[in-house]
Amino acid sequence: LVTFQLNIDPINTAVERTAAPAPGTGTSAASSGAAGGGATSADTAANDRVKQQLADNGITVGFRTPCSGPGDRNCVTLAGLPQNAITGLISLKRECGCSVQVNGGTEKEGHSGSTQHGPGNAVVDVQTSVKITEFVKKNGNKPFDQTSGSKFDLYRTSLGVFQDERSKGHWHIIFN
Repeated sequence: LVTFQLNIDPINTAVERTAAPAPGTGTSAASSGAAGGGATSADTAANDRVKQQLADNGITVGFRTPCSGPGDRNCVTLAGLPQNAITGLISLKRECGCSVQVNGGTEKEGHSGSTQHGPGNAVVDVQTSVKITEFVKKNGNKPFDQTSGSKFDLYRTSLGVFQDERSKGHWHIIFN
């Protein structure tokens, strides 16, 4: 009988990401309230600019903004949302011809630990509706590659990937 004793040091596989500055602030959203540390006045200003840009295009936000920090629920943070996500939401409204309500943005609060939501990520949740579902199913390719490990159906459209989380009351969208 041979016994092996292996002493292998653990390897840190975490990827550290530096977030882009929150729009118009010059402050990294990852170090701000958008990442869960409590909203600063710069976060609130950046959040308000994105919210106004969406409102100017007929897109609503379903909860109060911004989130105030860890443990905060029923809120949406928009500071640090990249322009391609904003443009994607506007395009969705135009192409779908439907109401669009944002219920999830760059906040980590209320999402799982492995969430794709966060500053610098073009990821949002929009409230489900019959018209959005019809748009996605008409314009999306499904089945889409499920190697991401998602337990939800994925549809690729020209705007990005729509993850069917209607059981949670929304579509999770990852914009191109």
